[in-house]
Amino acid sequence: MKYQVFSIWREGSYPTILELCLSLDPWQCPRPARKPEVGETLEYRRCRGTCAGPTGEEEGAEELPSTIPVKDCHGLAWLSLKAQKDALKYLTEAFQSTSEEELDNVTENVIDAVEKQPLSSNMIEQPTVEAAVQECSRAPDEAIENVFNIIGAFDIPRYIYNSERKKFLPLSMTDLPGPSLFGTARDKAELFRERYSILQQRTHRHELFTPSPVVAHPDDSKSKFQLKTVETLLGNTAKVGEVIVLGMITQLKEGKFFLEDPTGVVQLDLSKAQFHSGLYTESCFVLAEGWYEDEVFHVNAFGFPPTEPSATTRAFYGNINFFGGPSSSSVKASAKLKQLEEENEDAMFVFVSDVWLDQAEVLEKLHTMFSGYSSAPPTCFFFCGNFSSAPYGKNQIQSLKGSLKALADIICEYPSIHKSSRFVFVPGPEDPGPGSILPRPPLAEYITQEFRQLVPFSVFTTNPCRLTLLNFTAVFHSGFNTAPKKSLFFGKIWSTKCAGTVFTSQAATWTFPTIL
Repeated sequence: MKYQVFSIWREGSYPTILELCLSLDPWQCPRPARKPEVGETLEYRRCRGTCAGPTGEEEGAEELPSTIPVKDCHGLAWLSLKAQKDALKYLTEAFQSTSEEELDNVTENVIDAVEKQPLSSNMIEQPTVEAAVQECSRAPDEAIENVFNIIGAFDIPRYIYNSERKKFLPLSMTDLPGPSLFGTARDKAELFRERYSILQQRTHRHELFTPSPVVAHPDDSKSKFQLKTVETLLGNTAKVGEVIVLGMITQLKEGKFFLEDPTGVVQLDLSKAQFHSGLYTESCFVLAEGWYEDEVFHVNAFGFPPTEPSATTRAFYGNINFFGGPSSSSVKASAKLKQLEEENEDAMFVFVSDVWLDQAEVLEKLHTMFSGYSSAPPTCFFFCGNFSSAPYGKNQIQSLKGSLKALADIICEYPSIHKSSRFVFVPGPEDPGPGSILPRPPLAEYITQEFRQLVPFSVFTTNPCRLTLLNFTAVFHSGFNTAPKKSLFFGKIWSTKCAGTVFTSQAATWTFPTIL
């Protein structure tokens, strides 16, 4: 039987080899005494214990029936990951038709795809490998088929930071319960614990809190800071000066503020505290700098944890899709979507809020708006609730159903908009739903069924919701507004009474008509 080996080298370190073979009992990865050249043939021995390498003389070792051709893929590594027998077999069969010139790139892409997936252990199973190979073999058109997506609040993927493994894990891989609208007291505590762990790991990565591995000059170490926990302060009986603590501001006693983290609670003295720019409230996380004495933390300055660009986060955790949507990886990491975004300069979104569909004047203004956009249909219309001027009453649902039917008839009068544009409906706080609970579910299917039949490109989503358009992402929320609403106006191009707002990005032009 022929054994095929693909050697994958860790750059700048002693070489290791990953065997991808058709053997039913693959041998363990040997460490050759030297780095083989491309195309060189090495003779290996299979042993019952740990292999000593191509020249190792282990007791009970068996000669392989043939030599092994080595294919070199420089600069790559499987790190500490190990593949199961069925995964090795699958990879070998998948790579059989790969040419020598393409093997390096294909192997690198598969390794990157494996590392992007949330792994429960360092043992790679066949389903993980299959998903990685399928992702790498997808055509570019398949990867960008869903360039526009609306993501409901209940469809957002949830990841939990694991401090031991230094990575984010899907909620399904933890012992925490799934999300529910009727949470328990533990859920509230977990919310703040998760928020603390996320801020802590991000703060530790900041250049001001990351100690240099080799200090070139003594002054360099003075510019670095070290985070302390509340437990560290409480464990000292003497005065502790010049410390920085990450924690949450709470008021456990009337008129007395405390700083809390997962390790404990300490009382604060804010008499000399200076606040950096920002809004400080109870239950917000801050970086507190000061000194500790007599069980009181005397704060000199307050600041917020440092922010971090998304590109930096992806550099540490890969292209995990935290945002949601059909893509298995973050849309920000797609060069193809970025290129399409730069080329798609004419995309435009129109946002209209508090659209009282039961008012004849509002429907008349919508007629005028669609007439103006018919020559150049926008990519999407966002209609945000409330959708009724009288949100309460026994006839509210039936009235709203009829109002949506009237809106559908208006849209059908403009074929260019009906065929080209998308329509997204975000419920308001007084639309039919479970009281004032957030997130609010979409309008009931019974109410929207007739509208969706007349306008196929319509989406009834949650409040709040998320949007992805090519390489662009955004979050939308229709909140409470007690200002009186009388009629709908839009854009100074249509009415001088309006104070419409236009926001332009690389992805689209966003038009926000004003409701008065």
